[in-house]
Formats: sequence, C-alpha cells, structure tokens
Amino acid sequence: AFLLFGADLSFDALQLMRERLPASQVIACSSARLPFPGHSFDLVVSQFGIEYAGEQAFTAAANLVADKGRLALLCHYEDGYIDGKNKGHLAGAQKVIETGFIDKAKDMTRAVFEGRNFRETQAKFIPAERQLSKMVKQHAGGVHSHLYTGFRQLFERRQHYDAVDITSWLEAMRLDVDKNIVRLNQMCNAARSEKQVKQVCHEISGLGLSKVGYSPFTIPDNSLPVAWSITAQRQ
Repeated sequence: AFLLFGADLSFDALQLMRERLPASQVIACSSARLPFPGHSFDLVVSQFGIEYAGEQAFTAAANLVADKGRLALLCHYEDGYIDGKNKGHLAGAQKVIETGFIDKAKDMTRAVFEGRNFRETQAKFIPAERQLSKMVKQHAGGVHSHLYTGFRQLFERRQHYDAVDITSWLEAMRLDVDKNIVRLNQMCNAARSEKQVKQVCHEISGLGLSKVGYSPFTIPDNSLPVAWSITAQRQ
C-alpha cells in the first residue's frame, strides 16, 4: 500500500487528479510553502507542471525526496516539438489582434446583411483576411485557425443565419483568443533551455542527491524532443 499526494496552485488541476486518482490526497499550495517536511517522499514526480512554478520549484521538489527515493521530472523543452507548436499558435493568436480581424469580420457581416458600405468595408477586411490566411498556412491548428475557418464557413452559409448569430460567435471567439494568448504565453515562458536545465541539475546535486541527469525526451514520429527529462535519487 502507498499514499499518493498531489500539490498544485491550480484547483482545476487538483480536481482533475482527484477524478482520475480518487485515492489521492490533494493540497493547493505554492512551491515556496509546501506543507510537507523535507525528505518525506519515496518518489517525487512532475509532468509538465513544475516549470510553471519558477526555478525554486525544482529544488523544493528535490528536497522532498526521502533516503533511497527518486526524483523524475518532465518539463517543456525550449524550441522542441510542443514549444514550437505553442509559439506558432501564439503568433497566430497575436496576428488576430494585430490585424483587427474580428472587428473587421463583424463589420463585413453587417455590411452584407444591411446592404450598405460593402465595398468600403470589404477593402478594410481583405488585407486582414489575407494576413490571417497566411498565418493559418504557416501554423496549422490553434485558435487563429478555428476563427478563420469558422468565419469563412459562417459567411459562406450566411443565408442560414441572422447577422447577430455570426457577430455573437465572433465576440465569443474574441474571448477565446484572449484566453489562448495568456495560456500560450505561460507555456512558452515555461519552456527551458539546456543551459537552464544544467543549472537546475547543479542545484539539485547541491541538495545531496546523486545520479542527477537530464536528457531530451522524445516520442515516435517526432524529430524534435517534446520535453526535458530530469532524474535523480537520494542514497
């Protein structure tokens, strides 16, 4: 028998853990104020989480490893497969804001339904549409792709909708774009370079752990690493 604990700042993440692992005990806390004594866990793990809590979180996790215990971490790899996609999707979401695509798409919709100022509105919309189309081709997926494809489909089938149906959808997409920019910025900022990972391993070694190492973590069919794997143990 064993006890399983989960610690995170996010209540949503902890709720998800409880749903998937009902026997687990979860605690909402920061890495700077962990409610556990040092050297108290046989296994300390994190998968794409610890890097969001700052550099001190790595040493805080390592300090929890008990005698003969192990540390196993996966964190975002700067310019790796996941980070590359995140950066592309972030650029796409930012392009939506930069071009004013949503407001121009709303104006285009009203102009068509109301039958006025169409050419003037179209002249403003087309440059934004072309820029976003180019971004969709460069970086498939992401909220910018969903916005671009969704609006095209709605506009082409506009005879089945009222103007407010389309403009309301565009306003909802604005919220999604804003949320994605925040989330993607956090994920991109969390990605670690090899220099940073080396420094983390150096600090972990200073806490009395041995066999401290790191390596790129890859998955089949991807030439780029998806994560850094950091491992250590306490004798």
